Amino acid sequence: MRQKVEIGCDNSSPKVGEARWGMKDDCEFNIPAQKCFRQNLRCNMSKPEALVWNRLRNGQVNGLKFRRQYGVGKYILDFYCTKIRFAIEIDGNSHYLGDKIDQDSERAKYLSSRNIRVLRFTNLEVMENLDGVICNIYNYTTPSPS
Repeated sequence: MRQKVEIGCDNSSPKVGEARWGMKDDCEFNIPAQKCFRQNLRCNMSKPEALVWNRLRNGQVNGLKFRRQYGVGKYILDFYCTKIRFAIEIDGNSHYLGDKIDQDSERAKYLSSRNIRVLRFTNLEVMENLDGVICNIYNYTTPSPS
């Protein structure tokens, strides 16, 4: 019998098949204390995030399963594919101002140290050239011929 686990906003147990959480590869995935925050982010996606998600979901890009608002350590990634350790970030204007630049640099180093590759796009890129963004993701996730 499973015990109830405190996960922030309620006391429900993790569901079977839910994204894994706990320690793996010296890195925590989907920390239970962040669950409500991740859920809130999923329910309140920005328009650019929603557009990208609509094109990523259900294995539409190279048959890969992406997850929305996936926790890696203290960071929450917009989209993440566990199979190939690949993240996609959609950045608003705030990512290019002041302290946010340093925070993003620290985040990039952390993810790189865990062998997670990150591809970043701006909100503007998504809104003006969604097909180009998806094409870049497709090309980036296509295995090179051996």
